[in-house]
Amino acid sequence: MNSGSNSLSINPDSLFYSIIEKHNITITDAEFTKSNFLKILDHSPSPYFLCSDLIKRPLFAYRLFTILSSSIYLTKILLQHPNYMDLLSSVNFEMNLSLEDYITEARKTTEIFKGFENKINALKRLKLREHLRIATREIQGNLDLYNCSLQLSFLYEALLREVLNVCHNYLEAKLGKKIPFFTVFAGGKLGGREINYCSDVDLVFIAPQEIDYEDFKLLNKLARFYVKVLSDFTQEGFFFYVDLNLRPEGPDGALLPKKDTSIEYWKKWADPWEWQSLIKFRPVAGDIILGKEILKSLNKIIYPNFPLENRIEHIIQIKERIENQVSDDSLELKRSAGGIRDIEFLCQLFQTLYGYVYPELQEVNTIKVLKVLLKFNLINLDEFNALYNGYIFLRRIEHLLMIYNNQIVHELSKDSEQNAIISKLMGFSSENDLINAIKENKEKIRKVFEKHFNKYSWFKRKELKKGISQIIELDGSDLESVKKLLIDFNNKILKDIKVFSNIEESSKYLLLLKVGSTKFQESLSYQLEDLLIEICKTNYPDYTLKNLSLFLSNMKGKDTFFQVLMDNKYLKNLILSFSNFSPYLLSKIVNEPEYLDYLIETKETNFESINSREIIFNPKNISSSIFREILNISQCYLTNMRNETWLQKEISYLGQKLCEYCFDQNIPENYKDKIAILALGNFATTRLTITSDLDIVFVHSDQDSETESYTLHKNAQRAVINFLNTYDNEIFPLYFDPRLRPEGDNGELIRSLSAYKFYYERYLEPWERIAYSKLKFICGNFNLAKSLIMLTREFCYKPFSDEELEDLLKIRNRVINERIDKNLDPKMDIKLGPGSLMDIDFLLQVYRLPLAKNYKPLRLSDPWSILKNMDSFAPWSPKEHSILKEAFIFYNKIIVALKFLKGNSNSLNLSENELHVLKKIIKYKETTDIVEYYTNLNMSVKDIFDKYFIQASKVKLKG
Repeated sequence: MNSGSNSLSINPDSLFYSIIEKHNITITDAEFTKSNFLKILDHSPSPYFLCSDLIKRPLFAYRLFTILSSSIYLTKILLQHPNYMDLLSSVNFEMNLSLEDYITEARKTTEIFKGFENKINALKRLKLREHLRIATREIQGNLDLYNCSLQLSFLYEALLREVLNVCHNYLEAKLGKKIPFFTVFAGGKLGGREINYCSDVDLVFIAPQEIDYEDFKLLNKLARFYVKVLSDFTQEGFFFYVDLNLRPEGPDGALLPKKDTSIEYWKKWADPWEWQSLIKFRPVAGDIILGKEILKSLNKIIYPNFPLENRIEHIIQIKERIENQVSDDSLELKRSAGGIRDIEFLCQLFQTLYGYVYPELQEVNTIKVLKVLLKFNLINLDEFNALYNGYIFLRRIEHLLMIYNNQIVHELSKDSEQNAIISKLMGFSSENDLINAIKENKEKIRKVFEKHFNKYSWFKRKELKKGISQIIELDGSDLESVKKLLIDFNNKILKDIKVFSNIEESSKYLLLLKVGSTKFQESLSYQLEDLLIEICKTNYPDYTLKNLSLFLSNMKGKDTFFQVLMDNKYLKNLILSFSNFSPYLLSKIVNEPEYLDYLIETKETNFESINSREIIFNPKNISSSIFREILNISQCYLTNMRNETWLQKEISYLGQKLCEYCFDQNIPENYKDKIAILALGNFATTRLTITSDLDIVFVHSDQDSETESYTLHKNAQRAVINFLNTYDNEIFPLYFDPRLRPEGDNGELIRSLSAYKFYYERYLEPWERIAYSKLKFICGNFNLAKSLIMLTREFCYKPFSDEELEDLLKIRNRVINERIDKNLDPKMDIKLGPGSLMDIDFLLQVYRLPLAKNYKPLRLSDPWSILKNMDSFAPWSPKEHSILKEAFIFYNKIIVALKFLKGNSNSLNLSENELHVLKKIIKYKETTDIVEYYTNLNMSVKDIFDKYFIQASKVKLKG
């Protein structure tokens, strides 16, 4: 015992008993308490004043003797930090602090000290001080288990935040670099705000997605340093046992995975036990907002609309494995039958089954979950009492065991002194009475557990009829049950969105949609309702569901793609848009794997015109590069952001960029100024659609000598062949088509300017005059292309004779007879049938070409531009001219929209659903009869064509 002026003059034993007697203090074990008391006196800097305070101040004595008679650990804290004696007299001793209070206290603690180690040790002392205060209150019965765990959790959370801040600031100062934050998730007991005094702390770190490589390296350095600081022993002890095994891929996974990688893992690859562990996850430090975003995206996995039988089986199997690890379970409090784990697993089973139905069950804390289970009659009052009281009872014993000597303990030991102390603290006169109470509580808990923790609970959940996702468990032939679920779904969705009207057909496609592996069905089960709501936001849900189901049923790698689809908002909107409007594009995606690869990688971007930006073509997969742009263009068009003219121009720009790329890659440098590429047809008029090819011709310059001309011609032929072979994918748009060249397939791929003149002078056909009059420069030598265009105009800009008109008429009729499907009504072909776009174009050209030589506005090749510029020249009446304008606008809208529905088809022979979708694409009213409107226009156009075409050689034009 310390000597000095403040030393005691009386016997310590006598003093010990006199204090107990004076204040009527109840202790657990006299020898144990006295031993701790003597240690305190021996280490006290002022034993005289300490004893004086114990005699004069009963509350101080009561608190100190509570510690001395209950805990070696708390006694050691006082021995290490005698100044904490003052805490026992503090008026704030019984105060409950909030998380914000603890965060403020932790921050103030570190602000007082300078130097990294001093700050860390100060925080460790804060932990010890609060352990002393909280544990003493709990032992005395002034703090119930729920609030005790809450106080400890607030304390630990505040420490995690402040330690991270201190580590972050230290590394920034040391490295001289700004370091971002990652999010720190707590799982397990801390996640549930039900932490013990010396539990390990389950932590998971996740980095932001948008972070550069250097910052990511710094974040990993911070994460490793953080773990080290939390785990290292100093003179003030350590913070926590840190367990990082709940991270994606467990011990084999990265310490700090990024956001998207983690979400993808939990959605696609995680085992059911990992989904179960997510129930307890909370962001507790670092980037809290990022953590909340991640949990929000995982909500439907954690609390599925309707969990599959497989998932429930896994939860049951996990619990069985845990119990098998306990050999003698009579005194084990946590993992054995009837232990704490029974209650936790039962709560988590109910949360998995009903968390979606009752959002109040989406709670991390076990005690709160038990109260919600009672509220919704998922357990009765007797069962609640057995679970609630049993949980409080076993957890309180667990706390006292840990308080006793600061060890992670979940069972009574063989130390009779310790057991006797725990028994008295729990209110029992003997160890046997405590053991009997433990067994009694565990038996009650187990009885409730065995009643509910089995497949019966899952079958009972099925009877609840909550959620369309139950179709996953239905037999493929149980159409009637699917129809009932779909009707229920219709009745519950918001009134401002559409519903499924054809229940019979949509139910069949729902059954088709669910076909897949167990993993796919698991993913679909928690996302089906969201998917169907998105489908109901489209114009025709039945039609969209049909196309989407057919699309996914033909998809290779369906499991992976579906999860990516649901995770990627832009991709989901794209596929639903195509399911609603463009089964043709969906078929391309399914049949061409390279397009699917791009689709999975695609991201939403603000569309900038192709004409004003650089297009990067992948030389190994040009079709994929084109498809990328086609997708973006299509999405803008189908979402009504752009009209059909914009789409046609953008695809034409894309065609030009493709030609420029192939020209640059394949035409030798020494020939690039001797060759030009020109467009014809819809490419020249910028009227391409998503199924168009690129009509092109090639020309090379004339040379001074015959030898030079031959050499250039031969090498140019080889270069053009290479050019055409660069992209010859005829199953998708924008493939090169040189068949309109002079002599067609039998003609040379490229010829000189003089060779074109030779051909024009001798062989130029009437239809070629129309085709070549639309020539437009694409790439290469501009002046060479201009020379060919001017040469061509000399032969094209003149009237047609009667014989030439008859010849054109024969070609037009041959096209109708040979190129239109014999099974379809030719009048319904908008592009090639009688009264179609072809008739409008032929009619305009035979009147335009004679005038174009002297009237510059008519040198434009686009039919719409010609129509606008021919107002004062046309031989037909203003009314007939208006009809042609109206027809062209309408036909052009239809032809663009048809490509999304039917691919290369130009026919308006459509189903009722397809006609509805067509009207939506072209923004026509639902009440408009498209077929009747077209038929009337078609007849009028045909009449105008028949009336004026053959007379073109005789009519005197107004110009």
